[in-house]
Amino acid sequence: MFSLKLFVVFLAVCICVSQAIVYGPCSENNTTPCLCGNNGNDLCSYGGTCQLNSNGNTCIGGSNDG
Repeated sequence: MFSLKLFVVFLAVCICVSQAIVYGPCSENNTTPCLCGNNGNDLCSYGGTCQLNSNGNTCIGGSNDG
């Protein structure tokens, strides 16, 4: 019975981890979505462009442009 409970917990953890989406930092050749912003905390969505400049990185276009 213990091994069944352990298996169920393991299965639940695997499902949760597999659904986690990890985005990488934006670069000139990186496709969206990717992380933009000064600290890489702004998600630049599909169709957007992360504009890298001295004033800080900004996502232009996509569904985040508002």
